[in-house]
Amino acid sequence: MVLYLTEQATDQEDLSQISHPAAVSSKPVKRLVLVARAEVECKYWLDGFSILISRGGNLNIPLTDKYEEDLKRLVDLELRIRLLGLNLASLPSHPEEPPRDPPNYDFLPD
Repeated sequence: MVLYLTEQATDQEDLSQISHPAAVSSKPVKRLVLVARAEVECKYWLDGFSILISRGGNLNIPLTDKYEEDLKRLVDLELRIRLLGLNLASLPSHPEEPPRDPPNYDFLPD
């Protein structure tokens, strides 16, 4: 994803500046370039900007399908945690050590 923002895109020169950023113009151009390596990353950027723009008001800006998918996954995970009765505050802050190997493996079939 590459996004260019200019002060005003009213005349043909500004429009050509947006489509061809290497073109030289006498007008000062404020430019914001965002480059995403993958489509998912692009969707995350777009959703984040949409949420920031609509902050303090209703979210009337359409969000991508990736946002809806992630939101559904988080709600489903929260529901499962509540149904299982897990208390996330009681989870240890670091993982426990795995048990040591037994002294011999005689109990395994050959």
